[in-house]
Amino acid sequence: MFRSTRLFSKLFLFSLSCTLLMACTDNSVYNNTTTISDKGWFSNDKAVFDVKIDNPGKLAVYLDLRHTDDYKYSNLFLRMYVKNPDGKMQPTRVLEVKLAEKDGKWRGSGSGKLISQETYITNALDFSKPGSYRIEFEQFMRDDPLKEISDLGVKLIKE
Repeated sequence: MFRSTRLFSKLFLFSLSCTLLMACTDNSVYNNTTTISDKGWFSNDKAVFDVKIDNPGKLAVYLDLRHTDDYKYSNLFLRMYVKNPDGKMQPTRVLEVKLAEKDGKWRGSGSGKLISQETYITNALDFSKPGSYRIEFEQFMRDDPLKEISDLGVKLIKE
């Protein structure tokens, strides 16, 4: 009886360890953030991310955004440009990132005056060739400069 309980305990611990290890596995291919100037985000200032892809495949694109609770809009419009390793541009995308619910409550989580939000963008970008890609974002709002956006990040995750 004691022996089977001990064997069960070992199997349980082994299974738990495997589950935790798999849960902590990160499928992230790229993850980087850039800081936006304290003076604001001018429409001609692009947030640039140079990405090296070694293993081409389908990747989900996430946008990590931080803004203050003084940001005066409920959304953010962006233009996204992607340059392939051969220098050709993929079609330009205009994105709307919803930052607040209809009732005005911010999406994401806050710490002090900063609100952080991760938003799924697309899995339709072409990362079918190995090499260096350039992903650029420019703000596409009416304010120039756009105030209260502090950081913009990109995360690529293997699907």
